[in-house]
Amino acid sequence: CVSIDNDSNIGNNCDDHPTTLLCNSELSITKTDGVDTIIAGDGVTYTFNITVRNNGPSFARVVQVRDTWPPEYTYVSPPIVVGRPELFCGVVATGFECNIGTMPEDTEVVIQVSYQVLDNVAPSQVTNRVTVTGECSENTTVDNTAFDTNTILNDANLNIIKDDCNSKIIAGGDPNT
Repeated sequence: CVSIDNDSNIGNNCDDHPTTLLCNSELSITKTDGVDTIIAGDGVTYTFNITVRNNGPSFARVVQVRDTWPPEYTYVSPPIVVGRPELFCGVVATGFECNIGTMPEDTEVVIQVSYQVLDNVAPSQVTNRVTVTGECSENTTVDNTAFDTNTILNDANLNIIKDDCNSKIIAGGDPNT
């Protein structure tokens, strides 16, 4: 409100004008496990690093990460947000979800999840998809989904042993005895 001395009508000194504040964030996500080829049943534990970034200009609100976990992968450890134990990630039927909440502009969080590929997995190409969403508007959402593809191979170590059940062979003798 504005008021000046000798104002004969103070009833017109204030005005209410509702204003809607909008947020605009630019979320992005990347995902890698650092490998391209995995031998099924090799016993190695692989770790995905998923990086979520808010490039601003506003805080990003209600940020969620959803990963469609392939059935070829077996969890070794549940997903966690590195350095942020108060943030929740949970395994669901189709993968896992992490509730990040609010992210200030120009910040990022890293989610890690470890897995193995069991020996009964057939050779194939396996693609893992992860998506980030938020409540704020974005100019582009092309970088809100990331993929990581691995080639699964099998490595069988087979041996053949042939035994004729005879410890002695006599030259010129009957081969059937």
